[in-house]
Amino acid sequence: MIAKIAIDLSFHLWSLGIYKRWTGQREGLNLGPAIVAAIAEPFSFQLLRHAGAIYGWYAFLRGGQTWSAQTRTALEQRA
Repeated sequence: MIAKIAIDLSFHLWSLGIYKRWTGQREGLNLGPAIVAAIAEPFSFQLLRHAGAIYGWYAFLRGGQTWSAQTRTALEQRA
């Protein structure tokens, strides 16, 4: 678990550095939120992702839900 948090923290810090270089933005990007996100992510997002996977398998194995044809509603054809 500690290794996962360390890997997540290093990825967040690395991505902040890349974002700073791409945008030229030097202010407003603090390390505090990156550290909090790296620590909270395994306990929040990962649990939601696994719950969604379990629900997906449950729906698949029950066979109660099926795909249906989609219709386009927001696109207009131009002449």
